[in-house]
Amino acid sequence: MTKRMNGSASKNKVATSAESWAGKITTSWYRTTEAILETGRLLLEAKDALPHGSFKTMMQLHLPFSVRTAERLMAIARNPVLTKSDNLSLLPPSSGTLYLLSQVDVDRLEAKLADGSTMQGRQCRSVGYFRAGSLPAGRSLPAISTAYSMKPLTLPGSGRA
Repeated sequence: MTKRMNGSASKNKVATSAESWAGKITTSWYRTTEAILETGRLLLEAKDALPHGSFKTMMQLHLPFSVRTAERLMAIARNPVLTKSDNLSLLPPSSGTLYLLSQVDVDRLEAKLADGSTMQGRQCRSVGYFRAGSLPAGRSLPAISTAYSMKPLTLPGSGRA
């Protein structure tokens, strides 16, 4: 027979469980950014280590992403601001956005992160505004919504999700 918890004990257990899950999910989320940086670093190491011509062949035949993606990952890994461990928690887990940030002037990017700004949740277009140095009048940098609106999947001919 199981004991029933009183309301506050039950809420505490759910809160603790939610906090535990949130911690695990957040850790995984940050590992995405780390994985992007690590992949770029490994690509740079492979490029230096492999004989001339072998690296491009490896990229074309043996990697799960395009040569263009590999080039972007290497650009991210070359950026001293993005690879600084102190900045990791401020960066978005998006290779596309990180690539755009890698194209921003190093001093400008360092200053933006040093003033407490976070790039977490930034969309690629907001990085474009940042790179240009100004926003259109009355605009602020948009953030990525973490809530996704999805319609239920309806199976053909079933009329049900």
